[in-house]
Amino acid sequence: MNLFVRRFFSVAGAVGMTLMCGTLQAETDYPNGPLTLVVPYAPGGTTDIVARLVAAELGQRIGQAVVVQNKSGAGGVVGTDYVVRQKPDGYTLVTGNIGPLATSPALFPNLPYDPVKDLIPIRNLVGIPNVILVRADSPFKTIQDVLEYKDKDALFYASSGTSTSPHLTGEMFALATGVPLEHVSYQGSAPALVDLIAGNVPLMFDNLPASIAQVQAGAVRALAVTTEERLPLLPDVPTLKESGVQDFVVTGWSGLFVPADTPQPVVDFLYENVEQVMQSDKVKERIAALAAEVPQGNSAEFGQFLQDEITRWSKVIKEANITVN
Repeated sequence: MNLFVRRFFSVAGAVGMTLMCGTLQAETDYPNGPLTLVVPYAPGGTTDIVARLVAAELGQRIGQAVVVQNKSGAGGVVGTDYVVRQKPDGYTLVTGNIGPLATSPALFPNLPYDPVKDLIPIRNLVGIPNVILVRADSPFKTIQDVLEYKDKDALFYASSGTSTSPHLTGEMFALATGVPLEHVSYQGSAPALVDLIAGNVPLMFDNLPASIAQVQAGAVRALAVTTEERLPLLPDVPTLKESGVQDFVVTGWSGLFVPADTPQPVVDFLYENVEQVMQSDKVKERIAALAAEVPQGNSAEFGQFLQDEITRWSKVIKEANITVN
């Protein structure tokens, strides 16, 4: 080998080592500044509460602030699209749930992102039971009473908004049972609960964390929960399966994502630390107090779960002919 060739390989090797070390150094230094966790909803909801809890605990673990930033609009689409367009370096994360990730692909033909291709799942943070509610003095005492509804007029039901988990749970219930339901959309659970209690709407599907206080206070009656088993906070409330509606289990969820092309070592770092946060007794107790639970599963399993949710809810949206104006 002549001198030129030896020098070429020597320089090339040195450059390669420099680039590799630079990459490793960049990965080793992560994170070397604050992270931003975007919540694509207004402050105060279950997704926001869980995000702030996780952000605080994660920040303590990694030694950097994790700042929650609310970017609401279009049912979560605005904030999600914002994160998709950020640099994929692990410094901008987003919480995602059924609305912007599982139902929007079927509802919005011009959705500006692809939930599967444009985001990398880190971990599912919370499983949120849904509940079927009536007024405390409602003639509907059980789910069986609802199933026996024979009036020719539709039975109106409230939800926290179009394309939300409660809305689609109601549509799925109508398809499964044949009960003639008609949806009334509200801007959140609070105004829907006000109208339910006032008697302006006879039925409501809701995320349990948003209405657990009213249930426990006796302002509304829970007819059933949509979980596999009864909930410790509401041991006397049956599941839909127990009430005669078979193969009907629905759980809302909220998970953590980063933009596509985020380096795998960064993804692994985030998963490992978020996993430790979610398995801590403090976080589990706080989430249990919200009438929710910490799901199990790694990043790959969460990614498969998302694809299954997209398939499931796309079918419901098509069969129920749900559209968004």
